[in-house]
Amino acid sequence: MQVSKHPGFEKRAQLYTTKAYSRKIINKDEDNKKMAVYAKLRGVIFLAIADFILLPDKKDWRSNHRLLDTKTYENDLQDFYFIFLELEKFNKELDQLENLQKKWA
Repeated sequence: MQVSKHPGFEKRAQLYTTKAYSRKIINKDEDNKKMAVYAKLRGVIFLAIADFILLPDKKDWRSNHRLLDTKTYENDLQDFYFIFLELEKFNKELDQLENLQKKWA
């Protein structure tokens, strides 16, 4: 959970995600030589729970981000997924909550 806004938080989210993604790429082969194994890379989901307004132009308290083709909007590069929960935008009372996700927040 991120309690206060720091400049560059969005960039830090991307940095942490790419570091987690690339951490397991180097393996050792049968001769104990290091080698990159790209096929073993696994996708990363970054979940940020922010106790402040992170994305002021977005109205919803939850935003989901992926890498998309700028022409077709297809998600061909599927290994990165970012979820930002902005608690300051979440202003419902308990009896107004429709599902478990909102009750959890």
